[in-house]
Amino acid sequence: MCAAGYVDDRFLQHFVAKKVKRAPTINRGYYARMKAIDTVVLDFLNNANECLAASDEAGSSRASFAPLNIIVLGAGYDTLFFRLHDQHSELLERFTARYVEIDYLDVCINKSLMIQDQAEMKEFLYPPVAIDSVDHDGHTVVLESQNYALVGFDMRKTTCFASIFKQLRLDCSAPTLILAEVVLPYIDDSYVTEIFRTMAQVFENALFINYEQVEPTDPYGRFMMQHFERQKTPLLNTHRYPTVNSHLERFLSTGWKATACLSVSEFWSYFLPEEEKLRINALEPFDEHEEFVENLRHYVLALAATGDCFDIIENYRSPLSDQELAKASQRAAAEVSDVAAVPVSDRRQAVNGVVSDDPAPEFGLLGHASTEVKLLKSSGESVHVVVLVGGVPKQHEGKIVCGDGKIVCGDGDGVCGDGDGVCLMHDLGPGMNRIWISSAQLDKTLKRSLVQHAVVPHSTLRNTIFITGGRTSPLAPNLVVYAVEFSLDEVRGVVRFSVKKGPKTALLNSEQGSIRCQALPLADDVDVNMALAVQSLNAELQSSSIDYFHFEMKEDGPTVTQATTDTSYPARFASTALWGPRRVVISGGLRDDLAVSNIFLFDTTSDDWPYLGEMTFPRFGHTSHVYNDHLIVIGGVSTVDRALPDISVFNLVTKTEKHFRMRFPTSASADKDKKEPLVMLFNHTSLLISRNEPKRIVILGGGGNCFSFGTHFNSFSFYVELSAIL
Repeated sequence: MCAAGYVDDRFLQHFVAKKVKRAPTINRGYYARMKAIDTVVLDFLNNANECLAASDEAGSSRASFAPLNIIVLGAGYDTLFFRLHDQHSELLERFTARYVEIDYLDVCINKSLMIQDQAEMKEFLYPPVAIDSVDHDGHTVVLESQNYALVGFDMRKTTCFASIFKQLRLDCSAPTLILAEVVLPYIDDSYVTEIFRTMAQVFENALFINYEQVEPTDPYGRFMMQHFERQKTPLLNTHRYPTVNSHLERFLSTGWKATACLSVSEFWSYFLPEEEKLRINALEPFDEHEEFVENLRHYVLALAATGDCFDIIENYRSPLSDQELAKASQRAAAEVSDVAAVPVSDRRQAVNGVVSDDPAPEFGLLGHASTEVKLLKSSGESVHVVVLVGGVPKQHEGKIVCGDGKIVCGDGDGVCGDGDGVCLMHDLGPGMNRIWISSAQLDKTLKRSLVQHAVVPHSTLRNTIFITGGRTSPLAPNLVVYAVEFSLDEVRGVVRFSVKKGPKTALLNSEQGSIRCQALPLADDVDVNMALAVQSLNAELQSSSIDYFHFEMKEDGPTVTQATTDTSYPARFASTALWGPRRVVISGGLRDDLAVSNIFLFDTTSDDWPYLGEMTFPRFGHTSHVYNDHLIVIGGVSTVDRALPDISVFNLVTKTEKHFRMRFPTSASADKDKKEPLVMLFNHTSLLISRNEPKRIVILGGGGNCFSFGTHFNSFSFYVELSAIL
């Protein structure tokens, strides 16, 4: 994080065993945590200075330097003390500040030795420096100077706090900051309640900052909770205080007079200056916005105050306008109904429709693209096949777990990347099969998985698709168009495919190409193989390009030409769906780090942009379809205060809306306790299957890189019947 330029902390290197290069989403997560806390700490110090200045103006008599306390609970190897004296010494120069760090004794002893071993840290300790190993009524002041103390003790012994503060000669009427950074969830709530109550009673002018996890019951939250359980460090109180608002009540019930709580997602969106966001965006390539927002939404910045610190709380009251508050109330009151989600067997299926008795392989894939092709048997009978292309597959012990689980490259036994291959079919529900072509099968020169690309079916050759856009990394956009032709091998009962690769050509008026691409076929009798592409560029551009393209299949391979660049949509990562042959419904997106809820119609015959309405729940990273004048929105991520319904249905004519929560049979769960399966609805694809009964929406893949908790892959495909939601 420091090496990448997120923060300036020359002291952290002394407390880490070795430098570790982390993924950008992890760097951003830790930066957001550090920035949120630092912002409030600096507000506290500025407020203390303002109170001191007001006292001087009033002619109050006081000592040359005013007392001030900062107490860090569960400090670990935090460097805040040194960073404040190094970078913000002007805020401390009028105070006799006492900085107290509390943690287990062994942690404090280790930290004390590290501090004493580094001259650049020792210089900030005002002499004399005392080193102690004597137990004083249950605690040990391991290291003490005039301005800093390390105290080792178990915070569950809450009666020790009074004797610690007395021994350290803290002025309990002085401005006091208490900081608990991801520490209290590991302590039983009865002790935490007593800690809150003790601090509120002892200090007259105090600010308490508590930073910890929330929202443990949604899919991301469940994955987070499972991570801590696997680490043998379960979060003991998160289910008791599961929401941001529950932390308001928690403080008020323990004697604090004023409180403000917000998710770290809200802090990022509303309190982080725009120039700082631009600086962060420029540090390293980044395109994991859904995962990042989900991470921030699962942490709370909870503040409480007494006395002169009330004004700080006012700085963090809800930043929402009256209109935004009304929308938040509408979301809170929205009715969400249950709808059955049906997992598919995903067992191998032969061309003749016979499904294997062998257990289904685990299916894990994210960031892929999908479409449907129609293949013909020698008898003239058609076989409909869902084609998945590219994406990041789940791996286990170096082998891809996506399909057969045995094939290291792709889902077939063809030679990867040789332009010709074989795909094994798998059952995808009534009358439907699926196949998967890996990135390596598509193009052996690709060093990483192709993600966020688009698949466009050929307008007349129903067994052919075009693949364009996307990226293999945020710095490596795909500038190639591929054509894949499929055929049935009825003898072996598999699907054969051949790949033709076109020349490199950026689909944008930009050398960067597209970071994400969606494309919809607009073919008619006049414009064969025309498509409309909605493409997002990079973090600096807060819009999506909307362009027309012609795809053409030639003997030496596919070509794509840009017909026109029409306009742009004022958000990134929106979703597109066809409403009839030439009208496109565009919904949601991410704009200025806030999910938006707009629904627009782009009429390709007139290039008009009528506004269709507004979804109750803003979102981005979702998928969508239109059926019988209904916009069906699946999944996505939101920056607002409430977890999204899994499916929302917006009537484009009446402007009414319904919301649904998917319910899975517990038999689909991989958990030993048979809880409902954990399904994350981003980085997925969905297909509307309406040519036969039952009409349904099939959801394929999904999941993402969940901060330092690991990567989650949805482990199966499933469908929802349209009749249940329309």
